[in-house]
Amino acid sequence: YQRRVHGRFHGSNRLAGACARHEHVLDSLISPLTPMMLLIRTAFVLYVAIQLAAGSCSPGWFVLSSGSCAQCPAGYYCLGGLNASAPCAPGYYNNLTQQSAESACKPCSTGTYAASAGTVGCSICPAAYQCTTASLAPQLCSAATYSTAGSVSCTTCSPGSYCVNGVSTLCAAGSYSNTSVSACVSCLAGSYSVGTGSQACTACPAGSYCSSTISSPAACPSGTYTPTSGKTACMSCPAGYGCSNPITAAACAAGQYSRLGDWNCSTCAAGTYSAASSSACATCQAGYYCATPADSPMYSALI
Repeated sequence: YQRRVHGRFHGSNRLAGACARHEHVLDSLISPLTPMMLLIRTAFVLYVAIQLAAGSCSPGWFVLSSGSCAQCPAGYYCLGGLNASAPCAPGYYNNLTQQSAESACKPCSTGTYAASAGTVGCSICPAAYQCTTASLAPQLCSAATYSTAGSVSCTTCSPGSYCVNGVSTLCAAGSYSNTSVSACVSCLAGSYSVGTGSQACTACPAGSYCSSTISSPAACPSGTYTPTSGKTACMSCPAGYGCSNPITAAACAAGQYSRLGDWNCSTCAAGTYSAASSSACATCQAGYYCATPADSPMYSALI
């Protein structure tokens, strides 16, 4: 009789008796035993034992080298009989024990992978890598591309950022990018970008200055000006000019004057005069008089 114990059909009495009968027949054929004959006898007995034991492990179990049966582990499937355990192929997994068919191996879901056989579970594709094929190890993103965890492909780096080793980072203040790059470009002197992620730098406008590429423009202080954009410093208002408008230096009118760095023009005092764009007023000469500071001196005749 036979009975099932731990996944194995047992019939030890029948197996032992059959082996004994075959040994008796073989001994009668090869007597007397020589070392060579003894080796042949042993091999034959083992062969008979294996043949008689065929089909002893039930599905979901596999045979060990000792001849006993063991439960099929997770990551494998076992057909039973004398078959060894078979691992799930790369790209597939099985998290259950005692599985008896290849169909127990399930494919990895999108964005996961199992690069080796006999996997219990699939791993999530890490950030900075892409997993285009579930049976292969993750591949590092190429230059100017990046990925988040669970990605099947890498993404082109966005403007305002740079990508190195599959990681996307926003451009720092004072720099920018307007295409997919591996490094951001620093702003030129006289331009700026405040905050991170800039796609372009802004030129410092006329009437202001930018001493740093990471700060907003500052208005020109009194007595200075910048007539064009992109300046790192303001210029002092020239003598003979007024700079009430920080963009333009306006010439002082006749009868007015200004010194270097003055904010506006001042009117000449009585008895003095000046031409346009003057840096100082002149005193009327003796024998002359100045009707207004804007008039040139006129000769005064004695009556």
